[in-house]
Amino acid sequence: MLVATVLVACLSQCPVEVDFSPTTPGGLSGTSVAIDGDLAVFGAPLATGNGWASGMAIVYRNIDNIWVREAELIADDGEVGDMMGVSVAISGTRVIAGAWFNNHAGTNSGAAYIFEQVEGQWAQTTKLIADDASAQDSFGRRVAIDGDVCVVTAPLDDDNGSSSGSAYVFQFDETWFQLQ
Repeated sequence: MLVATVLVACLSQCPVEVDFSPTTPGGLSGTSVAIDGDLAVFGAPLATGNGWASGMAIVYRNIDNIWVREAELIADDGEVGDMMGVSVAISGTRVIAGAWFNNHAGTNSGAAYIFEQVEGQWAQTTKLIADDASAQDSFGRRVAIDGDVCVVTAPLDDDNGSSSGSAYVFQFDETWFQLQ
């Protein structure tokens, strides 16, 4: 009996390989990955959500020890080459995905998108951009989120010299706003 109990305990802790097939062949699914509880999110920056390499984030939920694809998150305004999903993070039922080649403030200025699950449905709730955004900043290269606070990097931002980089902190209080 003791051996069986130990064996069950060990096997339940062993890693399990799951085939997370890409939505788009060659979409680079798994370029970025994050997990929080029973939810995992995978970035696929070359996926064709809104056109070639517009990118997407793919959400999986662990149900009875089986990872099930739950949603494919695509930016409402995603365009060819944005590469959303180059970075992803998750906190509760809130996902952030970086799109470092988004062109809202010039070529490759970048953006980050927040998606939330509300009443069982995933939807984009916000597009984050830097207050001082400019071309080639690559805002969204890395993202992190914890509850109502997130951080988005722009490694090629030139505010403190050529490609000196910046990190931007945002907070949610009924809407997302930039703190720093």
